[in-house]
Amino acid sequence: MNKTKRITLDDLAGMVQRGFDGVETRLDGVETRLDGVETRLDGVETRLTKVEVELHHLNAEIETVSRDVAELKRHVVYRDEFEDALARIALLERKLKIKSGK
Repeated sequence: MNKTKRITLDDLAGMVQRGFDGVETRLDGVETRLDGVETRLDGVETRLTKVEVELHHLNAEIETVSRDVAELKRHVVYRDEFEDALARIALLERKLKIKSGK
């Protein structure tokens, strides 16, 4: 009544071969997915390179604007200084009895 099947070496070799065939199929799938990831990473690298170039240009432009602003600041008269100068001129015009151009 004991119905056990004897496994031959050929049967065992076939089982091992089918197991390896399954692994090979799965590895092919993994390889395909990795190729897709590599392609996407190449695209990301390309975009990052473009961003890096743009950042370099923006930094250069910011430096130029900063230099321009610094140059302009050298020639700025602040409002309180200007109003003080106007008040002093008005006082001198009154003392010297000079009619203002206004």
